[in-house]
Amino acid sequence: MLKSLASLLLFASPVAVGITAGAQQPAAPLAPMIRDNVTQKVAAHTWVIPDFDTVGVPNVGLIVGSRATLVIDTGMGPRNGEIVLRETMRVSRNAEMYLATTHSIRSTTWAPAPFRRPPR
Repeated sequence: MLKSLASLLLFASPVAVGITAGAQQPAAPLAPMIRDNVTQKVAAHTWVIPDFDTVGVPNVGLIVGSRATLVIDTGMGPRNGEIVLRETMRVSRNAEMYLATTHSIRSTTWAPAPFRRPPR
């Protein structure tokens, strides 16, 4: 009986510690968000979604041509990408879009996801 109790404690203790340690992990910080409804026209065919000096948020550029739209940067994460796509659709009716990112790091790789289209 004592041996089986010792075996149970040896098994249960690491599991309990693992559960407790997992519960104490801090939540991952949210990506800084690009603001909605703040797009400004700065020149003919050119808009900017300003960063308002928010750390981790880029100034996003939108250049609308007669046949296509160029989107410059998307911020971090898919939620920012969705905001940029929504803002782009407010200023452009072009079906064709091109996306330029200013740099590529792990935290920005999911932001372009909302711009993907199913293959034709």
